[in-house]
Amino acid sequence: MKIPWSRPDISEEDVRRVSESVRTTWVSGGEYIEKFSSELGEFLKTSNVALVSNGTAALSAVFLHIGLEPDDEVIVPAYGFMAAANVLLQMRALPVFVDVEGDSWCLDLNDLRKKLSERTRAVVVTHTYGNTSQLKQICELVRKESSAVIIEDAAEALGSQLEGSFLGTIGDFGTFSFHATKVVTTGEGGAITWRDDSHSERLRLLISHGLDRKSHYLHQLPGNNFRLSNICAALGYSQLQRLAIFIEKRLEIDALYRSHLSTIEGQHIEFQKLASSSIVPWSFPIRIAPAIDRDSVLRQLSSNGIETRPGFVAPNRLSYFQSTEGSHPVSETLSKSILSLPAFPSLSGEEVKVISEVVKNILLNS
Repeated sequence: MKIPWSRPDISEEDVRRVSESVRTTWVSGGEYIEKFSSELGEFLKTSNVALVSNGTAALSAVFLHIGLEPDDEVIVPAYGFMAAANVLLQMRALPVFVDVEGDSWCLDLNDLRKKLSERTRAVVVTHTYGNTSQLKQICELVRKESSAVIIEDAAEALGSQLEGSFLGTIGDFGTFSFHATKVVTTGEGGAITWRDDSHSERLRLLISHGLDRKSHYLHQLPGNNFRLSNICAALGYSQLQRLAIFIEKRLEIDALYRSHLSTIEGQHIEFQKLASSSIVPWSFPIRIAPAIDRDSVLRQLSSNGIETRPGFVAPNRLSYFQSTEGSHPVSETLSKSILSLPAFPSLSGEEVKVISEVVKNILLNS
């Protein structure tokens, strides 16, 4: 591809930090774990941060921490990456899918109200493409009507804010990803945040074999190994020094796309409605008009050397979720009509213009 869908921004300083971590021989634990964790907490304005091996491990640790049992119900969005729902099935819990809004493409408050019950143990709010919906109202509803905990899946939303608070720090727990495509990368990696200090000891034990480190091999509980390596943390710490630049570039790219594609908005495409001007777009998704074959557009862009991604696949189209009751019309429509365009910090303004022109040419001739 001439223009990939995503490309991590790796600097010489990133390479130096990683090399340094290897040369110290502290390749598993080490000082970069503390440095990365501390600076991430300072950025998010919370002292409750734990680094883990990936975003799915973060969700798994939180589910273990709250004591999910077989047949417990957990609400998850029907549109978005399926990490949370997949982990729930592995734990023999029951994912209860809630539809998303037609404009934000994030969890729908009204459908949530219908699905919330006394059996609900947790509500996972996924900030898809870095965006959110009525998060404050969702938190108010859940806390008023149930004893469920609120877990923000902020894997795609590092840096996004709502009313002065960072996404991932508003609910009871937040989970983040540092995958190669994310705002900050460690290759694979993730983090957990939590509001209440009382969760700290148990969560930290769960992600490190249940060991308190005060004596060798004295397990306090049946934990797992969800730890991040010092090598990965060195890359994350170095990347974090450029987070403000990454955010600025993603905002610029989002604005450029919206400007270039504004002439076909409405009739041919729809943009995602962002919750605030402080949302940091992880990708640039567009919703293709129903009369146009999204997959044909994807193929034509590929033939022009532009790599894209389709929308996330709704659970009704995944065989292992087909027994799930109910339909989710908005999610099912988005699954067939969303096309995600390249959006990464090193993407140039000229490349955004080229991509936009190719998109317009394809859609105007469809």
